[in-house]
Amino acid sequence: MEKVHGEGHPNVAKALNNLGSVWHNLGEPNKAIEYYLKALLIDSLFYEGGHPDLAIDFYNIGSSYFQLGQQEKAKEYFKKAYDIFYKSLGPGHPETENACEWLKECINEEK
Repeated sequence: MEKVHGEGHPNVAKALNNLGSVWHNLGEPNKAIEYYLKALLIDSLFYEGGHPDLAIDFYNIGSSYFQLGQQEKAKEYFKKAYDIFYKSLGPGHPETENACEWLKECINEEK
């Protein structure tokens, strides 16, 4: 993928996100976070702050931190995802609502 598009292309970020999801689903959240952070770096250089792909990166990182039991850190990333989804997709969009639910879950886990 990097040879075709170059290492800073959003398609590379999507591939890295997919690899992160594989590691997440295999129960390896630390490995997943490595890939998600690489994707976030690429997307943050390519997109401006309000693009949904950035929200997806933040959401994925949050879900891996949640899997690790690090609710405070997960909440931080879910909040970033929520804010972007809310602004770019609107309050009623399923992605926005999903990020909101995970934010609530983090808050409930902290109690």
